[in-house]
Amino acid sequence: SKHKRTQQLLRGVFERVNDGIVSLDNNWCYEYLNQRAAVMLNRESPLDLLGKNIWEEFPEGIGQPFYDIYYKAMRSQQSITFEQHYEPWNLWFENRVYPSKDGLTIYFTEITQRKQQEEKLQESAALFENTLDAVVITDEHGVILNTNQAFTTITGFKDKEVLGKNAAVLSLPQGNSNEYKRILRSLINQGNWQGEHLNLHKNGNEYPVRLSISRINNKCGKRERYLAVFADISEFKENKAELEKLAHYDLLTQLPNRLLFFLRAEHAITVARRDN
Repeated sequence: SKHKRTQQLLRGVFERVNDGIVSLDNNWCYEYLNQRAAVMLNRESPLDLLGKNIWEEFPEGIGQPFYDIYYKAMRSQQSITFEQHYEPWNLWFENRVYPSKDGLTIYFTEITQRKQQEEKLQESAALFENTLDAVVITDEHGVILNTNQAFTTITGFKDKEVLGKNAAVLSLPQGNSNEYKRILRSLINQGNWQGEHLNLHKNGNEYPVRLSISRINNKCGKRERYLAVFADISEFKENKAELEKLAHYDLLTQLPNRLLFFLRAEHAITVARRDN
């Protein structure tokens, strides 16, 4: 009959999809499941589960979130879509539950890899926002696309003040062209550069930073991006200068001490020997 042919056609389609498809009757027994569902439920064939009670076959499921949701769908006769981490298998599934007066039809897909990727993205976003170093992402032309909170703390610029502008706004107007050429050459040849650099604060003051720039490889034809991470090292430089002063000058008279004399003398002798 036409109805029978339609059923056969639907079952043929169900056997080809990547989703697991299960039908349960009002007694929670399997009426139908496709081959994909059998594999996902660790069975060799759908025949291993047909006519059997889901909670007797999977007692570990009782108390899992989907247990309550299945009962809720049956009582309310409303479809429900939800994601769930199934602890006994340590896997994530997306479930779409469609109730009827005859029972439930359930479509489920394993999404463990997608959830792991989402978790990595969330971790990256948290790291981006909470790191103490300033982070800047630019396009291939140096136009700023994104910054983090530490960027505002270090530079004084709010993100809305720099987004869409070239990263050159963070550097000295008279910048060292030779240094820029070295940085650019390193980015082109090696894909990264790191070193000390002078930045310009929003208030106009210069400050030294420890800067690292990396090229983010483009994928699927997307344009290149650059990731710049920097930290203000003004205090470090000041402490270093103070330590050098304490090491090379007398604390009481502020005159050069013996150590500095020997360093200068050794340098002078080296130059004299080189020049004969």
